[in-house]
Amino acid sequence: MIGRRLIGLVVAFAITLIVATTLHVAGVSAQDFTQQQQQQGAKVISQELLQKIADNVTVSTDADQQGLIHINTASAEVLGCLAQMTPDLARAIVTHRKSDGFFSNIAELLLVRGMTPDIFKALAPRVTARSETFRIISEGKVTTSTATQRIQVIIHVARHDVKTLSYREDL
Repeated sequence: MIGRRLIGLVVAFAITLIVATTLHVAGVSAQDFTQQQQQQGAKVISQELLQKIADNVTVSTDADQQGLIHINTASAEVLGCLAQMTPDLARAIVTHRKSDGFFSNIAELLLVRGMTPDIFKALAPRVTARSETFRIISEGKVTTSTATQRIQVIIHVARHDVKTLSYREDL
């Protein structure tokens, strides 16, 4: 499942940070500790990788995680956690997204090289291409002059309300 693989990586990284902080307080070199852990085969993710995937990580002890993976923002590492998703197919999805633009719906996954109807059928309930954040740009012109006014509003649409995230005039 999605959660178990990422939970393991995040927990291992968090433990390493706690241990490194403890070693610093104790006066032990973090570099010596890291080399010793690498020699012992400890598997942790780098802080750089965690920063890249942190928004896509849910930490929970539940076997099944609620929510969907957004195919327009998820990294290959995150996509690779989905059932029946191979690392090559995950990379192909990211490559397709970068070269052809965002997916307008999940059915466009079928355009990705290596995606089969059976794999798509397994992935469909776990992914989304929908966005809840929208940018609205409006421009008005005064008919008696050449004056124009342009505004931009970024909103987030939730189930029961709409929240304005940003508002700008005279763009």
